[in-house]
Amino acid sequence: MDNEVKEELATLKAQLQKLEQARVRRETPVPASQPIIEAVAATGEAREEDEDWLEDLEGLEPEQILERLKEGLGEWFDELNKELKDTKPSTVLTIFGLGVLVGRLTN
Repeated sequence: MDNEVKEELATLKAQLQKLEQARVRRETPVPASQPIIEAVAATGEAREEDEDWLEDLEGLEPEQILERLKEGLGEWFDELNKELKDTKPSTVLTIFGLGVLVGRLTN
C-alpha cells in the first residue's frame, strides 16, 4: 500500500513539474527576433505535454480525474480573470453581445 502511494506521489510530482514548465513556457514572451518556426515548435511541445498529461489520466479513478480537471479549470479561470481585469467593461459587453447575436443568427 505504501509503495502504491509513493508511486502515485512521484507520478503526480512529475506531472506537476511538466505542467509548471509548460506554463512558464507559455507565459514567457517570444522575442521579436525569434523565428516564427521556433514559436510554433514551442506550441507543439506544449501540446505534446498536454497529451502526455491526458495519457496519464487513463490509469486513474474517476474521482482523481475530476480533481485534476477541477485544478486545471481553476488555473484557466484564474488566467482568464487576469486578462479580463485589463479589459474595458464596454469591450467585454460588446463581445458578449456579439456572441449572443451570432448564436441566435446561426440557430
